[in-house]
Amino acid sequence: MEASGRFRIVSSAFEAGFNDFRKLPTAPLPEAAFVGRSNVGKSSLLNALCGRRGLARTSKTPGRTQMLNYFRVEFAERRAAEEAVVARVPAYLVDLPGYGYAQVSKTHRAAWKQLLERYLGGRAQLAIVCLLIDVRRDPGEEERWIAELGAEGGLVVGLTKCDKVSKSERESRRRLMAKTLSLPVEHCVAISTLSGKRHGLAEITDLLASSLVMDPDDGDTDD
Repeated sequence: MEASGRFRIVSSAFEAGFNDFRKLPTAPLPEAAFVGRSNVGKSSLLNALCGRRGLARTSKTPGRTQMLNYFRVEFAERRAAEEAVVARVPAYLVDLPGYGYAQVSKTHRAAWKQLLERYLGGRAQLAIVCLLIDVRRDPGEEERWIAELGAEGGLVVGLTKCDKVSKSERESRRRLMAKTLSLPVEHCVAISTLSGKRHGLAEITDLLASSLVMDPDDGDTDD
């Protein structure tokens, strides 16, 4: 069984899907964006992080949905002694449209790029980007572009389907990905969401929380 991290998600709910940037939530809640190729495992990861099967659903037409799906969650820090949780901190997890599906038209690809460029480059509430890449793939043009945009804020890379490779290959791929995308190794996490083989979920949760959950001692105070 995977070891527990410092934080966990204690509540989650789908809020809404948006295809118009102007209609995105105005609440001043920090956001974590999940982005990756179609079928990379975004929905499986979101469901595993939130502990709710079926919360995030896979589109029946991969690569065609141009929606930003918002999930409102609450993070809480564990108490080391009894594994209980304390104050809850709200945030949004945002499932961005997948890419790389061969049958998608150039028009759809252009629309996807425009949507992501506007969101990743101009969303004030965006605190961290979680870029998902199949552990067996090398980063392509899209991944490099997303990593470059995400690097302006916070970026973590999740190497999905790590149960498909050996432990040694998993580690070598993690280090190679960090070097290729100019990231600290600890910001590249090997992930598996398979029951009985789960890996990396606690690490991803804590990395997200480090950007989404502000330490009360670091917050602004009113005069």
